[in-house]
Amino acid sequence: CKLLLKLYIMKKLLYLFLAITFIGCSSDDNSNEDPSNQLFLDIYDGIVWKSESQSNNSISKRTFSSDPSSLEAYDDGSCYDIIFGEPYPFTDDGVVVGEITYTIQSEGDNSLVLLGQFVDNEGSLGNRTLTITFTLSSGGNTMLVESSVSDQNEPPPAETYTIAPDEFPCN
Repeated sequence: CKLLLKLYIMKKLLYLFLAITFIGCSSDDNSNEDPSNQLFLDIYDGIVWKSESQSNNSISKRTFSSDPSSLEAYDDGSCYDIIFGEPYPFTDDGVVVGEITYTIQSEGDNSLVLLGQFVDNEGSLGNRTLTITFTLSSGGNTMLVESSVSDQNEPPPAETYTIAPDEFPCN
């Protein structure tokens, strides 16, 4: 009888030990995550950058989100919410002529490169791609946005954004 009691107690202790081990190993606590391992979307999630063009008196703002991975853009009163990996309507003079899907090509702590692929309304994959590179400097206070189109020799001019003290107008 004593042997059965010892086996029963040892069995219970084994179950308790396994339960404690399982709980300790499956913890989802990210509080000890090393911030140096974070990438662009995590570091700059919700930060608003602003660019003002003196030539045409326009204002552009950009902000990124890590969940879902996306870019929100504001250009002269119009808001755009682009979720990476999902098709976004592509317009020409206000008429939808297809969709463009932006995917992350590379992401570092101070840079993000997006590739845009166009599909027309008939579902045909376009031969033109758009690459947009966001590079941060001055401790994240300045963002340089450079773009290139695959079938154009001359890239559009780069844009410089600085951190905006105000809220994003599209929220």
